[in-house]
Amino acid sequence: MRALTPRIEAMADQLIDDMLAHGAPADLKAHFGFPLPVWVICDMLGVPDADRDKFAHWSDTMLSLTRYTQAEMDTAAAEFVDYMGGHVRAKRADPVTTCSAT
Repeated sequence: MRALTPRIEAMADQLIDDMLAHGAPADLKAHFGFPLPVWVICDMLGVPDADRDKFAHWSDTMLSLTRYTQAEMDTAAAEFVDYMGGHVRAKRADPVTTCSAT
């Protein structure tokens, strides 16, 4: 965990800067509390920064019990499984290079 600290701090700093740039009123959950763990998980899995928004959408959709329909949750789960399958295959083929499954 100690090795991850500088990268997580950099992500937190970026999110705070983005939240401040967005202006008042600040939404701590939307601009920091939700994205930070998504970004950390993406980083740990080697998911490219460009795909963070996809991950955030899938996470929000699959974890919400009331905001989305069952069809939307099923679609998000299927997209997530497809993405991760492609990501794992790409990492196995070339473990050194950061890759995008899409």
